[in-house]
Amino acid sequence: MAVRRRSAVALMAALGLAACATGRGPDPESAFLSTRGLQVTLSDGQLCHGPRPDGAQRWHGTLEGCGAAWPYEVQLLERTNPLAALIAAIFRPLGIDHTLAAAGRVRVDTPDGRILVFESPAPPPPLRD
Repeated sequence: MAVRRRSAVALMAALGLAACATGRGPDPESAFLSTRGLQVTLSDGQLCHGPRPDGAQRWHGTLEGCGAAWPYEVQLLERTNPLAALIAAIFRPLGIDHTLAAAGRVRVDTPDGRILVFESPAPPPPLRD
């Protein structure tokens, strides 16, 4: 019985060291843009933020509020959908326009040199035949 416990402990220690050896932490999984700024969701559930300077259509910074202080860039795109513009115009006076997704692209640079690009809102899944 003691041998099994030692084997199990040794196996768990080896797996733990192997996980540390990869050196990778959580990965960015998605990005959401609103009128207030950027929110990036990491694979471990952390939420990172990047505040939007007043009226900026393009900005950059370092992710805040999480364990991943990675550089990011945001480029907002002009809305071409008249319905989306109408909804935004209705929500703005109510003070809840920040809940609407802004259209744009987000670039996040990870410490291991990867460059990840997200679209907000996320594009719909492809249609199936």
